[in-house]
Amino acid sequence: MPLPAWQPVGENFTLSCRVPGAGPRGSLTVTLLRGARELVRRSFSGESPRARGAVLTAAVLARREDHGANFSCRAELDLRPHGLGLFENRSAPRMLRTFALSPEPPRLAAPRLLEVGSESPVSCSLDGLFPASEARVYLALGAQRLHPDIILEGDALRAAATATASAEQEGATQLACSVTLGRESRETWENVTVYSFPAPLLTLSAPSVPEGETVTVTCAAGAQALVTLDGVPAAAPGQPVQLQLNATANDDRRSFFCDATLEVDGEVLSKKESTELRVLYAPRLDDSDCPRSWTWPEGPEQTLRCEARGNPAPSVHCARPDGGAVLALGLLGPITRALAGTYRCTAANVQGEAVKDVTLTVEYAPALDSVSCPERITWLEGTEASLSCVAHGVPPPTVSCVRSGAAEVIEGLLHVAREHAGTYRCEATNSRGSAAKTVAITVEYGPSFEELSCPSNWTWVEGSGRLFSCEVDGKPQPRVECVGSRGTTERVLLPLAPPDPSPRAPSIPSEPASGIYTCNATNQHGSMVKMVAVSVESPPKMDESTCPSHQTWLEGAEAVGPACAALGRPSPQVSCSREGGPWPQRIHVSRQDAGTYLCLATNAHGTDTRTITVGVEYRPVVAELAASPPGGVRPGGNFTLTCRAEAWPPAQISWRAPPGALNIGLSSNNSTLSVAGALGSHGGEYECAATNAHGRHSRRITVRVTGGRELGRGCLSQRCGWWHRWK
Repeated sequence: MPLPAWQPVGENFTLSCRVPGAGPRGSLTVTLLRGARELVRRSFSGESPRARGAVLTAAVLARREDHGANFSCRAELDLRPHGLGLFENRSAPRMLRTFALSPEPPRLAAPRLLEVGSESPVSCSLDGLFPASEARVYLALGAQRLHPDIILEGDALRAAATATASAEQEGATQLACSVTLGRESRETWENVTVYSFPAPLLTLSAPSVPEGETVTVTCAAGAQALVTLDGVPAAAPGQPVQLQLNATANDDRRSFFCDATLEVDGEVLSKKESTELRVLYAPRLDDSDCPRSWTWPEGPEQTLRCEARGNPAPSVHCARPDGGAVLALGLLGPITRALAGTYRCTAANVQGEAVKDVTLTVEYAPALDSVSCPERITWLEGTEASLSCVAHGVPPPTVSCVRSGAAEVIEGLLHVAREHAGTYRCEATNSRGSAAKTVAITVEYGPSFEELSCPSNWTWVEGSGRLFSCEVDGKPQPRVECVGSRGTTERVLLPLAPPDPSPRAPSIPSEPASGIYTCNATNQHGSMVKMVAVSVESPPKMDESTCPSHQTWLEGAEAVGPACAALGRPSPQVSCSREGGPWPQRIHVSRQDAGTYLCLATNAHGTDTRTITVGVEYRPVVAELAASPPGGVRPGGNFTLTCRAEAWPPAQISWRAPPGALNIGLSSNNSTLSVAGALGSHGGEYECAATNAHGRHSRRITVRVTGGRELGRGCLSQRCGWWHRWK
């Protein structure tokens, strides 16, 4: 069976496939397909071998996704069990179109009233369409079919068109819309009233007249319209309204308004028309458009305007009466002080001219310059003076000066005193701003000495690097010289802090000399003299000459301490200590007193220290005299005698041997005596003597050269010896 042209979504339709003459039917299989997918498959096995042909029928529910799908039938004859092959045949595919259409009517959007000759947008929309692109729309205004633009959004459709009414359609008519999809349609309509309402006609007897002439204004409209001219209504619909006036300058550019109203289908419609009257008249310079006085702030760009009323539009020219500067009217430009002054403005057109004098004032903030308000002012003590600063500015500024840190304004004539010196802040103020300036006032006066700043008695300390400070009060700063006036200091210049740089000043010694000096202070306002007594002192100083760094004591002697003295004024006190302990007034010198001592010299101007090394010397003592080997010596044998002495400074060692003892050897410092190949003459008493600057000490030892022996050792009163006894 053929498929339906359109099938509603959600409803069943019948698929039928007929395979005529195919057999045997028992070997036949028939399949209904949607595209390549099997919908229904049936095998006719078991049928009579003589049966031929087959029919397969199925009911299918239409869906959206079936729209545009192809349906077909496939027949398979399987003769392979009979020794033949599998035979297959397909039908031509049939395409199915499905659709869905909302039961609701379309929605119309259209004006209730439509004026002849005017255009108005209309639209027809419907939701719930599938497929929306297959829908057909019919939109018409009366018998006039419209050609809408179709806009699709998913399952929604909107048809938009522009409706233009003609005079033939005037009156009541219908706007109809029909949407068709598949085998179904949805329709709707709206009533529209078409009307005719021409614009009112507003006329002037003359569009442009000279001042003083009469002008007639007429307002008219269609037969059914009621007109109003500047608020005055006509007597009845369809009748015109007129207005007459004597033209004046104030009527120039006057607008007239003509209103027309028309009632259509219970709704009142209106239209308006306007026109402008031009009145020709001579220029007029009013204060509102061209003020007699202009005031501008200096700096920002401004547009100078002097406008004249008149028709035709007058030209305006403003210049100084003396033929000087001309104002650039209507142009944006900077305002400068040079523009200030009086100008004559002339306005002219073909009807005449007008003249007016205007004054331009340029205001600017105050300024305090160095001429009218100097930064530095000098007054003389005892005179009369006033602090006055003049400022430039428009409007004229007020100026006040206040001392820094004070609140009182300085005014009037002052009797100058030193306390008037200082820094003042002068401020000028007007409506455009303010300016401030710092003014330093110096009060000058003659020199004067003060004991604290220039003492009558001064002590100079050697090495301090300090110069005599004689500060003198005075303005300008006085020049001070202190010159010796008596004895060794006569005509000697006392070095001052700072030193006098004058090349004519006497030479300055490396250190001042004690004595009396005359100090003279001078500036342009006078001079003053003062006598100064100078004394020279110095801090302690120790050197090799006053405190030798190496000193020697003798053991057993009496000592009062290191020999140290110090130079300085006043005379320093000197004390020495060892390892932080004080030095006793007197000691009996022992070897333990040797070492390092710190000596400290002190006076009012400081201290000096010096490190002293003390050595203690003592008489020699032979501490040990020994033989090696410790026993006696056989003839031909070797022996050594060793002598050790204690002494400072170190002792000189000397030996005395038995008479006839030869071939004796001594070490480099004589501390060792040695004999190789002892003979009988080497036997006897040997003496070792130690000698230094402080004395001599000796010890003896006896050596025996023989056969077998007993050896012994003994010491008797500064004498030690070796002896032996034959066995």
